[in-house]
Amino acid sequence: MDHQSRTDILIASLITKIRPAVRRWSLAAGLLASVSCRDKPGAPPPALPAVGGQVSLIRVPRYGGQVEVYAPDSLGKPIWLSRADLKPVRHVLGVDVEDRLLFLIDSTDALIAVDLEARGVRGALTKVRQATIVPDGSVYVTTTTNGVTHFTARTPTSYKPEVPGSLRFLVGTLGDRFVAATATEPAKLLVMNAERMLHSTDLPDGEPAATYWGDLVAVPTPSGVSLFETSEPFGSYEIKVSGTPHAVTFSPSGHRIYVARGKSDIVVFDRFSSSELTTIALPGRADRIRTDVSGRWMLAKPFKGDSVWVIDLATNRLATTVRTEWQDDLPSMAGANDLLVRQGED
Repeated sequence: MDHQSRTDILIASLITKIRPAVRRWSLAAGLLASVSCRDKPGAPPPALPAVGGQVSLIRVPRYGGQVEVYAPDSLGKPIWLSRADLKPVRHVLGVDVEDRLLFLIDSTDALIAVDLEARGVRGALTKVRQATIVPDGSVYVTTTTNGVTHFTARTPTSYKPEVPGSLRFLVGTLGDRFVAATATEPAKLLVMNAERMLHSTDLPDGEPAATYWGDLVAVPTPSGVSLFETSEPFGSYEIKVSGTPHAVTFSPSGHRIYVARGKSDIVVFDRFSSSELTTIALPGRADRIRTDVSGRWMLAKPFKGDSVWVIDLATNRLATTVRTEWQDDLPSMAGANDLLVRQGED
């Protein structure tokens, strides 16, 4: 198999140390981790399950072929191959750990499930426009006919409400609520379940972000961060932030809010009190930011240059700078201490 001639998608998790890995795309999967926090009134859903045992690297060929699984200490010979080939892949969603299913969208706009035990490949839905996966493994899909379908425990549920075409942002919740931001002007935040539209409100122009469980949506604004609850009573409020915020993300537990602004730092807020906790000094302004599923690391893309900053959230300090491109799924932390980056054309 010619690994140098293809663009690949990797799904990765726990290895042992920070080091570059040769491949093109990655997506966190397998057993996930987070920083656990004590519950309190109004707390978000419980933290993601802790890492337990060894997990694997799953290699999905972008231009079609067999899915391959690798031992985490090697990117050499695969230890597992799917029994059937995939068609070219449009987007990898992630893994339903409990049902051992890898979900992706192929080039024919079909939702595909790869059985990680039986090694089979089967179609789950056609005419898929967009999709998202929840940490519990359920998948929310919008179709080219503006419908919404929720897959959970291998069972599809069609929603009665429809969405207005392509969405600017979509996320699922731990229950059955689908949350989306429209691409219309002005943008609307929509919250629906299988039976009806539950809530709709105007959104600011910034790029939305959500907690892992979809219970809170944040949007940066010139004066701060607007926050929208996706359950009753659908409250909203704003955290004032100086320096013109332009990017926001959450800790895996949803208890911390990280804001990138027009200064050489990232501001950290408490989600419940809205109080500023600290600032993380950086060599320059961060354009994009994201946290890993363990809650230990943050990756930041500078406004200038072709590098990525790796931030240790245990110390709130810059750990290292890595020269690599920034994409939606790469670079990515793989488990506790491993960093996957794109190298060259592979």
